Amino acid sequence: MKRALLTACGLLVLVIAAGAATYALTPSAGNAEAMVRTLARHDVASDLGAPVPPKFAESIVASEDSRFYAEPGIDPIGMARAAWMTLTGSRTDPGGSTLSQQLAKQLYTHGRTGVLQDTKQVALAVKLNSSA
Repeated sequence: MKRALLTACGLLVLVIAAGAATYALTPSAGNAEAMVRTLARHDVASDLGAPVPPKFAESIVASEDSRFYAEPGIDPIGMARAAWMTLTGSRTDPGGSTLSQQLAKQLYTHGRTGVLQDTKQVALAVKLNSSA
């Protein structure tokens, strides 16, 4: 029991250290708005200056990220659920990413996935949320 507890504590320390290092090594999110405008021009989006209708924004938040206004860019509950489903071999997509993580994925990691890319997306989501 003692060995398992020490192992768990050691893993937690490693995860925190890796998270801190990733946060320090990822770029600033201060240029996110300019990047969105560039992508929109590239994808021929219409009017970027028009405000998003409130009901539309509410429906996106309700369906995609219900804790959007209370989270720091990441959803620990969603991440734990996704990790558990992955570890147990679930065939369904658990959807642990927040809207901020999805934005980070599109802007900074160009839609790529994988452990390293997902870790970067978590750090960038926190940065995006803190710069908003």
